[in-house]
Amino acid sequence: MENLSAIDHPYIETYTNDGAHPDSHWGRPPPVAAIKSVADAFGRQYEAGNFGETTEEQNRLWVNDLSLPWGGLFKTGGKMDGDGHKNHRWGQNVDINYNKMNEAQKTWQKNQLKNYFKTAKLHGTPLHWHCSVYI
Repeated sequence: MENLSAIDHPYIETYTNDGAHPDSHWGRPPPVAAIKSVADAFGRQYEAGNFGETTEEQNRLWVNDLSLPWGGLFKTGGKMDGDGHKNHRWGQNVDINYNKMNEAQKTWQKNQLKNYFKTAKLHGTPLHWHCSVYI
């Protein structure tokens, strides 16, 4: 797939739940721009002290599963494109962790993610936001 770029931002920590896709943080320009805009806004709130007391891991957004560097299928839950990852193959959906955040950050995510993405749905185990940018 063409035009995929990796996510790189001081307020983003990329991770993988199961280690199966350690390089799954690539996306097309619109979702990468949206994620970076969310991280910019998150950083402003964090620096202003609006999230209250935070732990070391709460000083950034935790981003999982955008797309593989070449696009294509994810194998999750023991099957290809399992567990709602079908649209991740095109680099237009991203998962943002919810559980690592404190209550002020969770409220901020609930109120703000919808301003940056076409959809933002809280679901899954571990609980996370599944955010989409339709291209």
